[in-house]
Amino acid sequence: MPLLRLPSALILLVLAVAGGRTPAAAGPPAAQGLEIASFRFEGNETVSDDELLSAIRSRETPGAIGKFFHSINEYLGRKNEYFDAAVFAEDMTKIRAALADRGFLQSTVDSLVEANPADSTVAVTVRIQEGPRASVRTLEVRGLVNVPEFVFTDIAEDRRIAAGMPYDRLALESELDRILLVLANAGFNSARFVPDSSGVFYSRLANTCDVVYTFDLGKRYRWGGVDVRQDSVGDRPVIDEEVVREQMDFAPGDVYSRISQQESITNLNRLAIFDRVELDVRFPPAHDTSVTAPVTVTVRAREKHELAPELIISDEDRNFNIGAGLQYTNRNFFGGGRLFSGRARFRTATLSSFPDFFGSDTISIANSELTFDVIQPYLFSSNRTKGGWLFSFIVDKQKLTRREIVRNKVGLSDRVATYTTMFLDWTLEVLKTVINQGAEAVLTPAELERLRAEAAATQLNSILSFTITRDRADEPFSPSTGFIHTARIDESGLLAEAIRGAVPRYTYTQFWSVTLLGRWYADLSGDRFTILALKLKAGYEDKYGGSRAIDTRSIPSTYRFYAGGGGSIRAWGPRQLSARGNPDLGGNVLLEGSVEWRVNVFRGLRDETASKVWLVPFVDVGNMWPTSSDLSFSTVAAAAGLGFRYDTIFGPFRLDYGIRVYDPGRPPGERWITERSFFRTTLSLAESYFSFGIGHAF
Repeated sequence: MPLLRLPSALILLVLAVAGGRTPAAAGPPAAQGLEIASFRFEGNETVSDDELLSAIRSRETPGAIGKFFHSINEYLGRKNEYFDAAVFAEDMTKIRAALADRGFLQSTVDSLVEANPADSTVAVTVRIQEGPRASVRTLEVRGLVNVPEFVFTDIAEDRRIAAGMPYDRLALESELDRILLVLANAGFNSARFVPDSSGVFYSRLANTCDVVYTFDLGKRYRWGGVDVRQDSVGDRPVIDEEVVREQMDFAPGDVYSRISQQESITNLNRLAIFDRVELDVRFPPAHDTSVTAPVTVTVRAREKHELAPELIISDEDRNFNIGAGLQYTNRNFFGGGRLFSGRARFRTATLSSFPDFFGSDTISIANSELTFDVIQPYLFSSNRTKGGWLFSFIVDKQKLTRREIVRNKVGLSDRVATYTTMFLDWTLEVLKTVINQGAEAVLTPAELERLRAEAAATQLNSILSFTITRDRADEPFSPSTGFIHTARIDESGLLAEAIRGAVPRYTYTQFWSVTLLGRWYADLSGDRFTILALKLKAGYEDKYGGSRAIDTRSIPSTYRFYAGGGGSIRAWGPRQLSARGNPDLGGNVLLEGSVEWRVNVFRGLRDETASKVWLVPFVDVGNMWPTSSDLSFSTVAAAAGLGFRYDTIFGPFRLDYGIRVYDPGRPPGERWITERSFFRTTLSLAESYFSFGIGHAF
């Protein structure tokens, strides 16, 4: 077969070589204009029904519910679908092309159209025999002359298609785009694909394809000078040009890279002081011998002062919280692109406690804070390093205690790689604990003694934290592929131990903590219809030094681990799960694992509102243990349930219902779900849990 052009001619290729019968007649004349009561595919094992439907125009008419909603408003439900012989004939050709695009170049397609004039409907069946799938025998890239060695390495990595893989036209196009991006990131921004010297050789006998990509590299460009222009009106501040230049991910004279261009735009947007950012790279024309590409950066600063009310709906501390706040923002604070904010916030998980949210004689859960925050957008002449200072007054009310906290926090963050960020924080806080009335009735003597020791004196916590995060998820709110890995190490007491003579009225605890969190996402359907999500979390902390020998010195409750709630084991409420002791006191060991199967179940209705709905079956396992000596397999709790998600611009609204599959807190013989009454016990409000929130559980 002659060399064919890529990628547009691939359609011609697959139609030319696909074997099998000519599509059957479009159907009996009596079928014309009848409603399509059913439209089914038979025999397609690899190519899904949804994929085939996306290629054609014919559709099954909606059901009664869809018709009803459409009768109310044209934007709800769907209109009736009628059989059109000419459209169906085109659809049969498109179905053959869709199969060939996936490598079924020898497939056969037939149809059965059954008209029922009595009820004015027609039933359509498309019968498919996919046959053997063609594979790619070789893939050759030509035209890469005098390019750096890393270009070949980058092209060889993370290939969308390669020798030995099944033939797939979309994968070939994706690979072509990827190679062009690799070349653009190596300075060859004007590199172009040469279709006349590229194509696919298909061998019908061997059912294999030989693929050839040919490129014309053009010139290798370098970054030129940076011209900064500002579009500032009214109260919008004029930002120092040096602030803008510091955010450029390149220097004049560096080899051009499209990644550096995008990173520069991202850096400017991260400052949160601009509402318009444009970066225009002016590449010299082909006839010009110059290889320098000057840059014009246009920015428009946001209003310098902003006062904004807040309505708070969150799942912070694994509770469903509702509250309100007020935030003041000062942009370009004393120049340098700094951001200053002051905010007052209140949230509660127990609205029924109104108006006494912080009384020691209530079981309310509430939090109020007054926080001042300054962010320095770059440090050490690096746009990858940020600094921040935060000062807070906090009152945190839980069932057993009320804690009053004055917190000072200084932090640095450094983007060490494209997807990897490190954080270094120092928190110095003074914490006073008040025991609520009624705590004595639910705590053991030992637990009460430990809590009284904690409340006897004001605590001084000096905590050093190091966190590293690698984020390869494709989206921040609803990821479908990739992963997010986080590791955190905390140390407390080192500074307090060094200055203990200067602060004799304060107590402190020397302890360390390690937390590991991994989240993984896989698009099982390839089109975001079915997404598998997995979470694993482990945490351990312990005292060290002189604190280890003093029983009355415990790790502050604000830094202990807790289990249960919407982001944990979802059949238990927040701080309601523990392998031993009172779960409200927290523990030193935490293990959690979760699996979710996120299904965009109503997408087939082609309704904009319904397509935002997801059903999410899930399974959670894990627990919290007071100490490592309490850890045992028999105390690992298990939950299962069903969740509802509705996509919004703020992320998905989440509603989950979980039941206890294995409850280690119950007596032997009642722990497994099969050992308890399903309706009277398992589904009771005391043994199951509804959780609400904004955003996925993980």
